[in-house]
Amino acid sequence: MRIRVDWRPLTLDIPSYLGSARLDDKGKVAEANRMPSQWRNVRYAYHDAMQNIYRAPDSSLAGMGMLAARAHSEGALRNHLDRAFGQYWEDGLDIEDADVVSGLLSAAGVEAFEPDAAQFNALQESLSLAGVLETPAYLVDGDIFLGRAHLPMVRWILTGRTGASPI
Repeated sequence: MRIRVDWRPLTLDIPSYLGSARLDDKGKVAEANRMPSQWRNVRYAYHDAMQNIYRAPDSSLAGMGMLAARAHSEGALRNHLDRAFGQYWEDGLDIEDADVVSGLLSAAGVEAFEPDAAQFNALQESLSLAGVLETPAYLVDGDIFLGRAHLPMVRWILTGRTGASPI
């Protein structure tokens, strides 16, 4: 069975549900708008990612790059995603740097990259209105499954609902 994945980038608006914090030049918290429970959630969220616990990068530019690769071809998108995710998680790739994103796209065969914030923001709005509020999210047969915990159900549906339901 061949399954087609329609990748779409989602930039989480972390400050809207986990508050915000700003670091000074030395990397110390200079200003914060978070309750203790929000700090715990932020620390937990970034523990696995091994990222700075106070600041998540803005992935909007990387999302725009993903849309550019997607518009170019499925092969360019796969190549771009492999490079971007690998380098981000393994090497700390700076996904907020337009030259870095352009370089990734060029390596994937996308020669010209013009970030399209209007297109990207419209996609974010449409995803939010559709109920896609976190990543990863899976839309299967009209149902939305949020988070990796639902992968057994997604697999069960995609493989013809054979055997007992995972829930």
